[in-house]
Amino acid sequence: MAGFPSFSTLLRDAEQARWSLDEATAGLIDLDFSRPLLPEALVHARALDFLDDDERLVLNQIRAHAYLGIWSLGERFVLPFVMLEASRSLHRDEEEFLALMGVGQQAAKHIVAFTRFAQACEHGFDAELGIIGPAGDAVAPFLTRDTLAVGVLVLHLLCTAQPHSLRAMRGAGLMNEPFRRLLQLHWREECQSVRVLSLVVGKLAREASRHQRERAFEQYLTMLDEISASFRPQVRLDLAAFEQSARPLSEQQREAFLEIQGRSYDELFLRSGLEHPTVRRAIADLLGEASPALELAAERFSAVAGSGPGPA
Repeated sequence: MAGFPSFSTLLRDAEQARWSLDEATAGLIDLDFSRPLLPEALVHARALDFLDDDERLVLNQIRAHAYLGIWSLGERFVLPFVMLEASRSLHRDEEEFLALMGVGQQAAKHIVAFTRFAQACEHGFDAELGIIGPAGDAVAPFLTRDTLAVGVLVLHLLCTAQPHSLRAMRGAGLMNEPFRRLLQLHWREECQSVRVLSLVVGKLAREASRHQRERAFEQYLTMLDEISASFRPQVRLDLAAFEQSARPLSEQQREAFLEIQGRSYDELFLRSGLEHPTVRRAIADLLGEASPALELAAERFSAVAGSGPGPA
């Protein structure tokens, strides 16, 4: 794809972006639960106007644990895809193979980092924190789809780490420092993974027929709808943890919680990817033109009304 560097350039840049698990998880012993763990722009607690400040802090901590769990699932989706593509490139292009193996190694490292943070959340929280799963059941159905469609979805997922990191940067001084650092380190490596996946998706697209590319795009949009549906059980787990830790909500408040928090998840992991310029460029290359269906999908996974882009 024009505008993208070679695998040899990406290998050099990826080495410079690497970080260690010890660097990422420093400070977990003294995790400060008096501060938000995530920026408000990733939680949308303020949109629930029936919660007070203490209750919004509880929700923030619940959502932080769920955020880690969802990213762990996401990395478990990335890992088998890049390993399969690496095996295909082993005897064709050694530098592509090495670049993809690096993405896989990073995905495995990210899973461990997210798991360590999740365990720290569970240790410091006074309610049972749930996450959808088990991981194999949650991830496996998506990996059976068309390889090109899966590649686009992997690219989409990795790109969402950028807006999350930017919002964490704006929240500096307001949110928990180890969490802020984790989000920034995560994007530092995913930025390089995005560059690798852009080349891989471009190659897969060039090898596919027009019909195959259109089918892959349709499957990609279908998978986004399926992911959105999978967030609803997670919101119910979040609600149960909130009521256990804070207070029972009225039926009307529960309905608002489920609606607003469900849309919050959609914005974080679906709309933010659909709006990312790298994803849009990849899909325009896939179809040969911009797609109105992409705009409709982004609108469907709309942001929470009135939440605003604020950092806290």
